[in-house]
Formats: sequence, C-alpha cells, structure tokens
Amino acid sequence: MGSVPKLIREFLTINQTSFVELGCLIIDAIDFDASRASEKIVVASGVSSKIDSMRKLFEGLDATLDKASVDMEAIAQVPVFAVYWPQLGFLSSIEISYFEGETEAEPQLEGWVLKFQTDKQRYYKNCITNALDKSPGDVFSLINGK
Repeated sequence: MGSVPKLIREFLTINQTSFVELGCLIIDAIDFDASRASEKIVVASGVSSKIDSMRKLFEGLDATLDKASVDMEAIAQVPVFAVYWPQLGFLSSIEISYFEGETEAEPQLEGWVLKFQTDKQRYYKNCITNALDKSPGDVFSLINGK
C-alpha cells in the first residue's frame, strides 16, 4: 500500500456503511432529472417544506399576475400586464402606443413610478407591484438561494 495516496488509504479504512448511507441521503435529497435540466442542483420535493411552499407560490404566479393585471387595468384604464422578473421583482407593463399623443413625456398615473422602458413597453412600480414585492416576494431568487 506504499504507492496508494494517503487520502485513498484513509478512505479504505473508513466504515463503508457510512458512505452507503450518505449516498442514499444524497439520492433522496436531489432531483437529478431537474438538476440535469437546469444545470444546477435541485432539491427534491418533500425534503424541505420551506422550499416546497416556495415552489407552490412560484407555480401559482400566473394566477397572481393575472389578478394584479386586472386590478392595475382598473386604475390605468389601459391594458396592463403584471410581470415578474427575478431580482427586479413585480412590475406593471404598458405598451408605449397607449400614450401616443400625450403632451407630457410621462402619463399621469398617480403613484406609478416609471422604472425603465423598451422600444415598445414602459415598466412601472406602483402600490400593487410593491405589495407583491413584499408578498410573495422574489420567489425564484429565494428558491435558487436555498
């Protein structure tokens, strides 16, 4: 055994049952298919109730965004889409074409703060998006941080 590296020698002297148990724990804790698809380690369902509840919130995000869109349209009186971007949070999105002909650079939506715009969309924060930023919050980033 003189030519076997010290680390390997130590490994061979450890109780192999411990490694089998550790391997079983890892196999039970990791969703290997999802990990492969996302190219990062994904914790399997049922391992962490906190992660499972965040996943459930994330899966229900479409319904949350739909409701927020309806609520914001009632305020803005134009079609509004609630959007969620990890790290940016929740935003309201309005097509710029709805403001063509406005004499002011910024439409008058009280409490709506323009955050940025693209060639076709303006993205705002308002009381509804701010509330969503607090709850459920940045769900995707929270899940990936666990």
